Amino acid sequence: MAVAWALGDCATGNAHSAQLAQLVAGDKPDAFLMLGDVYEGGSATEFAVNYEVAWGKLNPVCYPIPGNHDWGNYSTGYQPYFEKAGRPTTPNYRFELGGWAFWMLNSEDVPSAETYVSQSRTLLQNHKNIACWHRPRYCSGSHGDATDTDVLWQLLAPHCPIILGGHAHNAQHFKPDSTGCRQLVSGAGGRSLYAEIPGDTRLEWGESSGYAAVRLELDTKIGVRWVSEQGTVLYETTA
Repeated sequence: MAVAWALGDCATGNAHSAQLAQLVAGDKPDAFLMLGDVYEGGSATEFAVNYEVAWGKLNPVCYPIPGNHDWGNYSTGYQPYFEKAGRPTTPNYRFELGGWAFWMLNSEDVPSAETYVSQSRTLLQNHKNIACWHRPRYCSGSHGDATDTDVLWQLLAPHCPIILGGHAHNAQHFKPDSTGCRQLVSGAGGRSLYAEIPGDTRLEWGESSGYAAVRLELDTKIGVRWVSEQGTVLYETTA
């Protein structure tokens, strides 16, 4: 069994970010899925101050994707930082862990992500898959659904039990869609929290009053555990 944690919007430089980083690092995971956004604009200085200080300890197992706050300074912030750390820096890539293939995609350039997946489509049918991109296709709250990423959802959802995103500053666990795929939104990484839409019937569970990350146990199935910054298990299920 392998363990991966996933969290976005986490490089804020504040105490919540630092506590979550300590929580994740203390579990000694096999992978940390960094779902994008180093605040405020993903500059080299912000990577050095907001990201490196708290999250740099996880660089040996970090698999990042760019968020909307990173993309404008991609070539001067995100790319050189992760290149120096020896981590993947291409906007779209794939890696394998615990018998699962992870598709790490750039929602800030959806056509390039679509091309990447389409060119590798046969691989989807021969693996167990999990996909990640920053702006989630389904999202309760002020950001709402990123409908422009629907092309990625249509390609990947039939082959993935879960698809992960950040962007919204809370934790959202959606009910499965008609393909059986669930959207998970893990963006409660330290930035000011967003309230969810009350009564959104698409949600199986959600948390908008505190900071949290999602832990994945990768086996024949995926054990999903949402954990608060204090280490309390808030919700768990199997996908």
